Amino acid sequence: MKKHLLTLCTIAVTQFCYAQNCIEVTDAAFNPGTDGTTWKLDFSFIANGNKALEIKVNCGATVILDTCFTTNGSGSASFTGLICPGGSAALSAAFTPHTGNCTSATCGPVVTEPPSGGPLPINISTFYAQRKNTTVSLGWQTLTEINAKEFVIQR
Repeated sequence: MKKHLLTLCTIAVTQFCYAQNCIEVTDAAFNPGTDGTTWKLDFSFIANGNKALEIKVNCGATVILDTCFTTNGSGSASFTGLICPGGSAALSAAFTPHTGNCTSATCGPVVTEPPSGGPLPINISTFYAQRKNTTVSLGWQTLTEINAKEFVIQR
């Protein structure tokens, strides 16, 4: 009897844990709209059953989209909006997974685009390299640098 009770408890715990798995964002990127005045946020996700994903898009520090995306399986989706005053370089998105709907508990890591700790977006207008004997000089001009501290040249 104890063996059957243990088996039933194991099955119940497994089913509960499996039901709580999160939606997982596997890819996300901002793309320019076709008319030059809009942006498009494309993302792919893996989900098993009904899941919710809170999506916030910022232009600098201002939230310009705050929505709850729900799904009943894996796939991809996109959202569009108007280019903000800082241009596409000022855009960022945060994806927060939830166990049920967007007012329930969060689960899993928050995914950001551009990725946290990665290179920041800049718009380069010109870039050149000039060789003088054994030395190469690099030069560039940027149109925008949002929160950029420095440039690091890697070989």
